[in-house]
Amino acid sequence: MNTKKIFLDISPMQELSYTGIPKVAMELARYGLTQDDVVFFWDDYIIPRYIVEELVNNQSGVFLHTIANESITLEPLVGSVAECEKSIGLFPNVMTRFFFDRHAQIIHDLVFITSPEYHHQDTIRHHGTTILRDSGLSDALICVSQSTAYDVKHYLQPNTKNIYVASLGAHIPTKTKLTSVFETITERFVLVMGTVEPRKNIELALQYLSQNRDCLNDYAFVFCGKDGWLISFDELIGKYNLVNEVARGRILRLPYVSEELKWDLLTKASLLLFPSYYEGFGLPVIEALPAERQFSPRAHQV
Repeated sequence: MNTKKIFLDISPMQELSYTGIPKVAMELARYGLTQDDVVFFWDDYIIPRYIVEELVNNQSGVFLHTIANESITLEPLVGSVAECEKSIGLFPNVMTRFFFDRHAQIIHDLVFITSPEYHHQDTIRHHGTTILRDSGLSDALICVSQSTAYDVKHYLQPNTKNIYVASLGAHIPTKTKLTSVFETITERFVLVMGTVEPRKNIELALQYLSQNRDCLNDYAFVFCGKDGWLISFDELIGKYNLVNEVARGRILRLPYVSEELKWDLLTKASLLLFPSYYEGFGLPVIEALPAERQFSPRAHQV
C-alpha cells in the first residue's frame, strides 16, 4: 500500500484556453509532474501523466476532451484512493469529490459575495452555496492573498487555524512569440489586460479615451482578454463612440493570446493598465514585474 498520495483535481484544465483559475491549475500540474507522490484526476478517473504533460505544453484542454473519443482505459479514482494509506485531495477551485482523508482547497476570491453586482444571480447562488459547503468540509483553505484570507475569515468564519496564504507567482516562458499583427508596431502602446466583464472595469479605460482622444496620437491601446459576461467590448466601443479609433488601429482587441505572445506584449508595452475594481490577487500585476513594466492599477488590495 502506498503511504501518501496527493490527488490534484485538474477539472479547471478542461477549458479550451487557460487564464485565471485554469492557469493556476496548469502551474500546479506543471509542478506536480516533477513530484512522484502527485496523482492527477478529472471527474471519477485518474488522468495519465502523459495527458497532463500534453495539456501543460499546449496550455489548452482540447486534448482532455478527446479522451472520450479514444480507446483509452482510465483507472477509477476511487480504487486509487483506496490503495493509499493517506490520501490528500487538492482542489484549485471548488471541491468536486469528498472521499479523501484530507481535503485542501484554493480560494481565489469571494467577489460573488463581496460584489454581487458583477455577476449573474444564478452564478451568485451556485458559488455562494458551494463555498459555504466547501469551507466547512476543507481541512485547509489556501488563499491566494492576505486580502482573500481576510474576506474568508470575515464572510465565511471558518476555523482560522485552517486558513493559509500562498501567493501566486509568474511562470516566464523561455521563448516569446510576436505575431505579424505586432511585428510592424514600433510605436508606444498601453496594454490593458482582463476578461471583458464588469469587475475588470475596462470600461473606465474606454471612457477615458473617449474624453482624451489626443492620447491615442501618442499611444495605441491594446485590450487583451477573452469575452466574459454582462458587457460586450463592441457595445462599449459603440457607447463611447470609438469606432473610428478601432478602424484606424489605435485601439486593438485580442480576445485571447498565448503565454508567449502575452510576455512579448508585456515586455514591449510602455504601460500595463489594470483598472479592476476587485481582485483576489491580480496575476497581470505580478506578471508585469519580471517584465519590468510600469503598471497602473485602479486599487491595490493584495
